[in-house]
Amino acid sequence: MTTTSTPATVDPVDVSRPVHRAELTQGERWTRSLTITVDGPAGSGKSTIARLVAESLGFNYVETGATYRALGWLALERGIPLDDGARLRGLAIAQPTNLGYHEGRWVVRIAGVDVTDAIREPRIDDAASKVASHDGVRDVLVARQRQLSLDRDSVLDGRDCGTTVRPDADLKIFITADLEERARRRGGQQDELGTSKSDDVAQDLAARDARDAKQSGAADDAIVVDTTTMGIQEGVDLVVDQWLERRRELLGQEITQGRTADEWINNEAGLANFDRVLSRTRPIWEKGFRLKSVGVERVPDGPCLFIANHASMWDPAFLITPLNRVIRYMGKAELAENRYVKNMADAIGFFPVRRGAGDRVALHIGEEVLRRGDSLGVFPEGTRVYEGRLARPRQGAARLALVTGVPIVPVAIYGNRWSESLFRVTVAFGRPHTFDGQLATPDNIRRATTQVWGDVQELWDALRADRSF
Repeated sequence: MTTTSTPATVDPVDVSRPVHRAELTQGERWTRSLTITVDGPAGSGKSTIARLVAESLGFNYVETGATYRALGWLALERGIPLDDGARLRGLAIAQPTNLGYHEGRWVVRIAGVDVTDAIREPRIDDAASKVASHDGVRDVLVARQRQLSLDRDSVLDGRDCGTTVRPDADLKIFITADLEERARRRGGQQDELGTSKSDDVAQDLAARDARDAKQSGAADDAIVVDTTTMGIQEGVDLVVDQWLERRRELLGQEITQGRTADEWINNEAGLANFDRVLSRTRPIWEKGFRLKSVGVERVPDGPCLFIANHASMWDPAFLITPLNRVIRYMGKAELAENRYVKNMADAIGFFPVRRGAGDRVALHIGEEVLRRGDSLGVFPEGTRVYEGRLARPRQGAARLALVTGVPIVPVAIYGNRWSESLFRVTVAFGRPHTFDGQLATPDNIRRATTQVWGDVQELWDALRADRSF
C-alpha cells in the first residue's frame, strides 16, 4: 500500500479563508499591532514613501501590490490564462506570496523563487492588473495581506489597503500625483531596472487606472497627499509626522493600570518627587549595597537609552544613583499596585509593561518618552536572570534607538544577585553607540542589538573577573 504524506503548510493560517474585518479588532488593544495604510495610483511615489516610512519607524513593510504581481508572474511562467479566475485562485491558495527582509532589502518570494526584480518588468503591470480583476483571487490575496500585517506594527501600500485590506488602520494615507509626473517617474524606474518600457508610459498608466478603478480610491477617513511637486523625503517626513500625531491621540485613549498612556508618559506628579526620593534612598544603595560605579564620564549629556542586564528588582536604582539623573524605565505592571515600591517607582518615571502579552503600548510609551527628551532604561533580557550569566536580549531596545536617534549606553551591573553580591554592587557604563543616519530596518536592528549587547557582556565579564570574594 502506498502511503502519501501531507505536505507542510507554508503558514499556519488558511490563506483561502478571508480574514473578516471583525477579526482585525479582536483582543485587547495593547496586544494588537498598529497599522498605517498608504494607497494611491501607480507612479505616485506611494511604494517608496511607504517603504521608507516603515524603515523610519521600525515597522514591517507589506507591499500588497507585490502579491498580485507575484501571482501574475507565476501564472505567466506556468502558462495559466490570466482570464481564468478559478485556476488563478487555486494557484494563489497553493502558492502564497511571502514578503520579508533579506540582505539589505525587502524581498518577494513565491513558489520558492525570489521574484523581487522579475515582478518589476513592464509585462507584469498588465498581468497584475488582470489578476486583481477576479473577485475570488482578491479574496485570497487580501486574506494573505492581512495575515502579513497582523503580528507586527506594519505599513501597507497598495490601492485598496485603507478601504478593503485594513479598514481598521490607525492612519490612512492616499498619495496621488498628476498623470504626467507619474509617467515620468515610472519611466525612470524602468530605466533604472534596465527593462524595456512602453513608448507611451502615460497611456499605459491611464489604461491601468481605468482597469483598477473598481478596487482603487481613497478611504473616507484617509489623508490625501499630492506628491506632484514633492520630493520623496518630504513625503516621508510628512507621513511620519502625521503618524506621530496620530499615535499620540491613540495613546491618549489607552488606559493601563488605572492611568492613561499620556499620564504615564508625563508622570509630572511622580517625577516631582525624584530629588527627595533619591536623597532618602541613596544611603541604602551606596552604604547598604556598597554601590560603586565606573565609566560615568562616558555617559553623554542629553537623552540616552541605557541597556543593562537584569538580576535584581533594585537594578533601576543601581543604574540611576551614580548618574543622579532621571532615567525612565518600563517595569512589570505589578509594580504599579505594590504599595511598598509604588511611590519610589513613580519618582523615577516608571511605566508598566504587561510581560508575556506583547505589550505594544509600553513600547510606544517608551518611544514617546525618548522623543520628548527623557532618558530611558531598558532591560532587554525581559526578566530577571539568576544563573550567573546574561540571557539573549530582545531587539525592541535597539529599534527605539534607531527610530528616535538617541545614543545607546551599554551598562553592566554586577553583584546584583543576592548569592554573589555580599552587598557589593558595581555598575559599569560603556562607550555610547550612535546610529546617525541608519534606518530601523530589520538588519540594522539586529546589528545594533548584537553590538550593544556584546559591550554589556564584555563589561559584565570584566567585572566578574575582577571580583574577589
